[in-house]
Amino acid sequence: KAALKEIGYVTLIRNTYEPIINRNSNNHNIYNFKGAVLTNIGYHQDAVEAYDKCLKIMPSFTHALNNKLISLNSLGNKQKIIDHCHEILQHEPKNSKAWSDKGLNHYYLGDSTNGLFCINKAIELEPTNPHSLNTRAIINLDSGKNEEAITDLKKAISLEENIHFHGNLGIAYYNLGKDTEAVAQYNVVLSVEPNNVVQLNNKAQALIHLNKNEEAIEVFEKCISLEPTYSVALVNLALLYEAKGVYGRTLELLRRAESVIDQDNRSSYANKLFVKEQMERISILAEKLTNIQASLAYSEKVLMAEGKPTDEVVKLKKSMTIIGDDHAKQEKHMIRKSQSHVIDEQST
Repeated sequence: KAALKEIGYVTLIRNTYEPIINRNSNNHNIYNFKGAVLTNIGYHQDAVEAYDKCLKIMPSFTHALNNKLISLNSLGNKQKIIDHCHEILQHEPKNSKAWSDKGLNHYYLGDSTNGLFCINKAIELEPTNPHSLNTRAIINLDSGKNEEAITDLKKAISLEENIHFHGNLGIAYYNLGKDTEAVAQYNVVLSVEPNNVVQLNNKAQALIHLNKNEEAIEVFEKCISLEPTYSVALVNLALLYEAKGVYGRTLELLRRAESVIDQDNRSSYANKLFVKEQMERISILAEKLTNIQASLAYSEKVLMAEGKPTDEVVKLKKSMTIIGDDHAKQEKHMIRKSQSHVIDEQST
């Protein structure tokens, strides 16, 4: 029914505009109005086609240029967004939105240099735009410039109370080892969006570095119950259970991560690389420990059957299931350096 209703909307728009267009085929305004209606109901590809017809007649028509950018952002083709922003800037070199969107999409395509150049232009033109400040912070976070990111994010928050800015501020604090401050920022987000799995994952990692492993486990468990295909959260939780010596649960989580990694649309390439490295490392470790424990269990039974003391075997079995402090510290270091913390880009 919903699909039929939407088809009905498009049919109505076509039936309304086609007779008008046929009588005024060179009127660029009509194509722009049609595109705007289609944009508002979510038919962005049809909207882009309408704007293109408008711009073919009047290439410098700023309303159509900017409206088309809205639909292109919704369609998500990053190179097309960059190309269209370039076209806008030929006509409007001081269009801060075009500079900002161009910068963000250069960054998405891995070109941080052009990304930063464009976003700096946007901020130069509009210094108090909080979203441009947030975008520059995202680029700086990716480049390890955490102090610069903190400055931009604090200014952005002073201009607009936006939870996603708080999430990114939490990342900057986490990267600097300021885990208490990071948790405080994640809690701002989670007070509004308690089921935000990105910030649940981020918060749990910070809790690990505050030696609050049990609380971190609870947060990770909630995270993967909300999004079972979030592979980086599954592996982060597996590392915690490994540190506790709970290898059965560790392996279960790793197998789940392995089975869902191709369906995981949230974790980045770097996240997935970390996931695969940990699956390989822990699988080898677990296999070795399983073999050792099986041998020790057999030895214990033989000794008991012969009436001999088993204290040494029991002690050795325990050492095979409990990971020492040095290993736990290595796990924390691994998580900190893993890039499995996730930047919140929703606001852009």
